Amino acid sequence: MGDQQTATGRTVPTRWSIDATSRIEQSVPLSTLTIGLWTTVFAASALDILTTAIGLRLGLSEGNALARGLVETLGTPGLAGLKLAALAVLAVTWYLVDERRGHAALAGFGGVTVIVVVVNIVTITTA
Repeated sequence: MGDQQTATGRTVPTRWSIDATSRIEQSVPLSTLTIGLWTTVFAASALDILTTAIGLRLGLSEGNALARGLVETLGTPGLAGLKLAALAVLAVTWYLVDERRGHAALAGFGGVTVIVVVVNIVTITTA
């Protein structure tokens, strides 16, 4: 898949119908790199939630102020909700931009999340 898509080529058709999903699939082919990046994003996100929940059970505190507030009021589901909201924003961003920028967004989000997971693991193991 050497051809770069433009943002116009990746936008949703203006006329929605029952087969909107198939239209999206036809206009957004998934490269191996895209699949790998999304896999990394989802795996790292799940590990972030898991390692954060483990840390909280061990008496550690959440470092992110927004996430800490959600955890204090809603518990771990609040943290999961925040992560899902972030993933939704990432998905919309990925869909609306060209392939190169979409890959950059996925790599950035996934990279930061992997770092957070590593920090969580180091914090848990040294606590």
